[in-house]
Amino acid sequence: MGNIDSSREKNDIEFNETTIEAPLPVERQADPDIIENIEETSTFSEHKVISDFDEIRSEINQKSKEEGASFIYKDIDFLSDTKSLYYTFGAPTNWAEIEWKRPKDISDSPRLTKDGTSTKDIKQGMLGNCWFLASCAAISRSAKHLKKVIPENQSMQGADYAGMFHFRFWRFGKWVDVIVDDALPTINGSLCFGKSDDSDEFWLPLVEKAYAKLHNSYQAIEGGFTQDGLEDLTGGIVMSYDLGSKTPDNLFSVLKKAMQYDSFACASIEGTAESENKETGLVSAHAYAILQVAKVAYKNADVNLVKLRNPWGNSTEWKGDWSDESPTWDFVSEDLKHGMHANEDNGEWWMTFDDLSQHFTALTICTVGPDFDNDGAPTGDRWLRSAINGEWITGKTAGGSRNDLYGYQANPQYFMELREPNDFDPVEDKPEEEGKCSFVLGLMQEYRRVARSKGVENLYLSVHIFKVEEKPTQKLDARFFSRNSQIMSSGSYINRREVTISGLLSPGFYVIVPSSFYASKGGSFLLRIFTEKPIILEQLH
Repeated sequence: MGNIDSSREKNDIEFNETTIEAPLPVERQADPDIIENIEETSTFSEHKVISDFDEIRSEINQKSKEEGASFIYKDIDFLSDTKSLYYTFGAPTNWAEIEWKRPKDISDSPRLTKDGTSTKDIKQGMLGNCWFLASCAAISRSAKHLKKVIPENQSMQGADYAGMFHFRFWRFGKWVDVIVDDALPTINGSLCFGKSDDSDEFWLPLVEKAYAKLHNSYQAIEGGFTQDGLEDLTGGIVMSYDLGSKTPDNLFSVLKKAMQYDSFACASIEGTAESENKETGLVSAHAYAILQVAKVAYKNADVNLVKLRNPWGNSTEWKGDWSDESPTWDFVSEDLKHGMHANEDNGEWWMTFDDLSQHFTALTICTVGPDFDNDGAPTGDRWLRSAINGEWITGKTAGGSRNDLYGYQANPQYFMELREPNDFDPVEDKPEEEGKCSFVLGLMQEYRRVARSKGVENLYLSVHIFKVEEKPTQKLDARFFSRNSQIMSSGSYINRREVTISGLLSPGFYVIVPSSFYASKGGSFLLRIFTEKPIILEQLH
């Protein structure tokens, strides 16, 4: 069963599965307790990340002390040259003018952070990475979570300064530590990529540089999706919702609860190129951070409001109701207006959730733990994570979609036994949840962005769950798939980094089949399954 069977039966079933193009981008308060269901060690703890940062910095500072000179770090793995900027044959527009300068050469009083971190620290430059900066803006609402990304005890002044900094990102199932020197791209002496509103503060451009190093160049992080940025900054799992006519009826309630429970959200507008709508002030092919939600009394009715931030951080803002200059603010109490309203050209504004639903394409919510019931809040204060690393090998385990059942049967298959239903609380839980097992499943392909210079693109992913009566002794075959439909799936194949399923299943036996659409294309993947109770998860052969 390991190799793809080339034989064919006359009654092959054509499922006509198709792919979906991902829209083109330009792009409770304490952490719950996380237990590994298989590996028995947590990969979510940023405190367990080990790097050579302290050792290297100590060596540099010791040498400076011994020789009476000031030595600083030079990153030989991400040099201040064109290879770190771009991978194309020629330089993008204006990039040939870039010079690398350290903060001490840009500011008289540089600081990594100044008066903490906030959304106002984030302004996009000439790099098309609004998806990542919007994710940074969303995360910056929580000092606790941003500390996971920006370790403490790093200074740009004094005896500890060595011209080097380190930052942490969640990468394909584990936290990694990225060390960079503090040379930054500038044009005419000013930062040309991400920057803070305060010219003395440098945490954002350095986080951006570390993220670029993780992907081999700055150009490699142009164009992307906020779900990737949010996960890389938190290690959480993301659920995405289509807006417009597909907006779920309860989505504002979900978003409100998510924000209350320290989850993070972004909204985006699809398009092929960034273009501002002069009538609305909104930009197509662009991503925005969601900062707050509120329900306010307006003309004897309640209105659902959402506060957003454009990572450009300028006057390109929403121009409709509840915008900075909208007369709607004259019809609310002075206390409410004083607490919420600020007429500033800083890229931040309020708008109704209905307007957001009408003008935006998608909303993404990232929780640090699974949201089993899709209500916006991590479920419970404890859950189990099962993780498996797998691979689609061309000619062996890269079976493609169900359009070819003999190929599909070769895909990796995993037996899952749900043994025990959730604890049921008749007061807190819904009646249909009794006797069921909650789960969130994510199928993530290994980061292919690092190979963009070689023309590598995302695979089209989907994952299916099948019900079986007992544990199979081997992989399910084409005959089974011809007679049985999946009971749940992530939907049509789509070229996103991760696809997810969230729902309820009865205790019993299941088989999970992760697949990419084209059998000719191989790749590595990570399967994450979050449950409230222990499960059995084994690979079938």
